[in-house]
This record gives sequence, C-alpha cells and structure tokens, in this order.
Amino acid sequence: SDYLGTIEYTLTYGEGGQIEKIGYTVEAEGETQEMIYNVKREGEQILIADEEEAETFTYVLKDGKIASYVDAYGTSFRLEYTDNYLTSVIGVYEGENEDGEIEKEEYPVEYKYTDNNLVAIDGGGLKFGEQKNITNGVDPVICIYKFILTAITENSDFFPHLLGLCGNSSANLPTSSDVIYGNLPFTYTYEEWGGIKSITCTDEEDVSTISFEYKD
Repeated sequence: SDYLGTIEYTLTYGEGGQIEKIGYTVEAEGETQEMIYNVKREGEQILIADEEEAETFTYVLKDGKIASYVDAYGTSFRLEYTDNYLTSVIGVYEGENEDGEIEKEEYPVEYKYTDNNLVAIDGGGLKFGEQKNITNGVDPVICIYKFILTAITENSDFFPHLLGLCGNSSANLPTSSDVIYGNLPFTYTYEEWGGIKSITCTDEEDVSTISFEYKD
C-alpha cells in the first residue's frame, strides 16, 4: 500500500539451488534504503549477516528444519513442530530477578494449522479455499502474513521461511483474512505454469499488493 511504501526482497541462488544472498529494499516517502544479507551454511548452522556484519542472525538446523536461532539483538528463539508443521516460535528472554539471579522467560507465538493450512499466527489469520498453494522457493501464504497482515514483523522471523526451512507450507491459498483482520478478500494473478504472480488485498480505498518475479 502506498502510505507504507514498497518493500522488495531479491533472492540470489547459488549452484546447488541454495539461497546465497537476500537483497532487501525499502522505498518510502521518496527515500530508498538497501541492504544485502549474505547467507552462509556451515554444517547444521546457517549464518545470515549484512555486508558490514552489523546485523547477524544464527540459525541451527535439525532434520532439515530450523530448530532455533539467535537474532541480531542476541535473543534466542526455539521452534517447535508437529508432523512437520511449525506450531510455535518461542522467544527466550533472560533477565535478573530481585536477588540478582538470571531468570529466563519464554514468550511463545503460536502457529495454528487446520487441514494443513496456516489459519492463524498468534490468534488471527486467514480463511482458505480449494485453490492449491504452489510454492516455488517462497511460500505465498507466509508472504501474506508478513506483508498484508504484518503478523511477522522481524526479518529474523521471516528469513527461515524465505529459505524454505520451516517444514511444510500450507496446502491451499487463502480466500480472505479472518474476522480479526476484517474479512478482507484476496485476488490472485498467475504465471502460465501456475505460480503466483501477484496477490492483492483490498480494504475500501486501501489496496495492498504482493508481486512475485521468477527467473529461470
């Protein structure tokens, strides 16, 4: 939507089909901010860092899925799965209590799947139809949560989904947001081979569009 400006992610793939770079461009109010994050794999670890290494995210893989990570601020997160579907992302925050002892507090964000579709993150979400969700690298359903519902705010939470390392994607495409998000309808345009070209959500005068570009 115009007042939010535009956000673009550009993915660069290496020889093995793995993502090597994530370009991140934000255009708002006539100004453009660009960042490039490099993706390095070392065994069961994935390191994502900007070129100055001012922002570094460390992800740990288990069974081909992200099991935990540490964000750029040093906060730890743990991911839990059921039948290969992500069910919660748990932030672990450390602080001192009155006696000066370190205490850990956990804050879970629940991912709710019904009939193999991600119907809610943290209580609100989407209604699904029969149309199949074809993921080609990036899951369109997660993009709706990120860009239209803004239920995923941090890049550290979004990057594992961009890399396709959070287990299964939703089986179908949503027809609208749920009542918590105003029952707003989605319309889609498609590539000839069936992948999604764009997703549009209309809320009276406010129109949000997510566009996908594919390279051979």
